[in-house]
Amino acid sequence: MFRGLQVSQLSVCVDNNPIINNISLQCAPGSIHALMGPNGSGKSTLAYTLMGHPSYSVTQGAIYFQTKDLALLQPYERARNGIFLSFQQPYVLSGVTWLTFLYESYKSIVNSIITYSSFLEVVHNYCALLHIKTEVLHRVVNQGFSGGERKRFELLQVLLLKPQLVIFDEIDSGLDVDTLKLLPLVLDHLTKACPDRIILVITHYPRILELIAPEYIHVLKAGALIYSGAPTIVSLLEQGGYDAL
Repeated sequence: MFRGLQVSQLSVCVDNNPIINNISLQCAPGSIHALMGPNGSGKSTLAYTLMGHPSYSVTQGAIYFQTKDLALLQPYERARNGIFLSFQQPYVLSGVTWLTFLYESYKSIVNSIITYSSFLEVVHNYCALLHIKTEVLHRVVNQGFSGGERKRFELLQVLLLKPQLVIFDEIDSGLDVDTLKLLPLVLDHLTKACPDRIILVITHYPRILELIAPEYIHVLKAGALIYSGAPTIVSLLEQGGYDAL
């Protein structure tokens, strides 16, 4: 059986409103994909469905990751099986510091027996890579953070938790220039650290493709998959927009 991500004839609704209609796509191990489309096309709906958000109901089809049927797994089980979703608008977790959140996440997903001192060494190394001041780790998760700061901590979580399937939902939304420059560095680190890792970047801006260099592009429009193939489609999108398809 196919060991990457396989979406087969998937239809999804929210509050009984159909959002995604009968889409199928595959992401092989070790590949980078871009999922594109105008606002409201179903991109984020697919991301939340992959993660198991309870508000998104699968009405048809199936999703398999590493031969496992995701319909049988709760969101936390999907996370423990290597799926990570970087939110378009990361949430504030009142009363929880970044250090506590990251430490508990790391123990739950990566290494349950790591000591606190060993974890601090790991997280501090990644903070240095992302130019995050370590004193910020003692602040409440995303409280008072700018959009760029929140996205930088999303990148930190990806590096720490080592997921097999990384989903970036509009990572460029609200991203400052300095953090945007870190994205290729993080992607290079992720692919070298695990050659089988799958990266799916959701965006509606063709310009970000220069940074991520996807091998495949999938285009959603009005809930339907209207293109799936080589990135040569980018020039057409830049000239004529999604209507060109």
